[in-house]
Formats: sequence, C-alpha cells, structure tokens
Amino acid sequence: MPLKGKKKLRVYDKEYYIKYNREYYRKNKKRVDAKSKEWFKNNPEKMSGYTAKSYRKHRKKRLAYGRIYRKKNRDKMLVYGTEYNKANPDRHRRTQYKQRYGITLEDYNRMFKRQKGKCAICCIPESMIKKRLSVDHNHKTKKVRGLLCDRCNNGLGRFKDDAKLLRKAIRYLV
Repeated sequence: MPLKGKKKLRVYDKEYYIKYNREYYRKNKKRVDAKSKEWFKNNPEKMSGYTAKSYRKHRKKRLAYGRIYRKKNRDKMLVYGTEYNKANPDRHRRTQYKQRYGITLEDYNRMFKRQKGKCAICCIPESMIKKRLSVDHNHKTKKVRGLLCDRCNNGLGRFKDDAKLLRKAIRYLV
C-alpha cells in the first residue's frame, strides 16, 4: 500500500506505521469494514480458526484492556448493566442461576411450582414479599435445597447452615 505524499516506511519505524494505519482506518472505516465483512463471509472455515487463535494469542492483553476500560468507565458500565438487566430479566436470571447454583431457569420454575410459590420454611407466598424467592444451597456441597424468602435465607446464613446451632437456638426459644 503506497504512502501518498509521505516518506517511505522503514521497517523499524513502528510508531509511524501504527499511526498511519489508524489514520487510514479512520478515513476509510466504512470501506475497510465492508471488505472485512465480505472476507469473513466468504471464508467461514478460516474465520473460526483465525478468531480462536487470535483470541488465545491476545487473551492477557484483552483482559487487561477490559479491566482498564471498566475502571475508567465505571459509571457508564453500571448504567449499561442496569439497563441491560431490566431489558433482559430472564436472560440475566438464567445466567445468574447457572453460574451461582448450576441450575437452569426451568429448574427454578419447577421448584417454584413444587413449593406452590411459597417459602420452603415459613410458607409465605412470593406475592406477599417484595423480592423473588432465593435459591437456598449448601455452601460446602453446592447442592440446591429449595427456595426461601429473604428472611429465612438470611436466618440460615446467620447460623452458618449449622444444624447444631439451630437446635441450640430452638432450645433457647423454648
């Protein structure tokens, strides 16, 4: 690619090369993007290998850039995340359930039906509380036990899911 009206590019003049490429892309963005899209469309077999290699090769760099970007644009990211979660509530819940508890949204809905929409301990219906029923799980085994209201879930958490402590609390109350 000849440089019109510019000095000849030397191999060791890396900064000039980078600056030139950025400037060229800025001026010809639509044409370059269209050409890239066309290439990817015509070469799907190369695309997956190319992107996977590139992804692995530059992983650390991308992660570092992402951290820096999120740190600089914290407020913007919070607003975006909030708006996204409001616009896609099921998708957000589905992801959270899968990551935190290893269950699907369908599993949650089945448990909800089995418990008739009520807390497994105090039997208060979800319609009477402000939040959804929480997924209760064993922190050691990660096994899901059921759905609880916030008060019951926090109560178990305060007792560190320890049956002996709960028995002591019951003896104390009685």
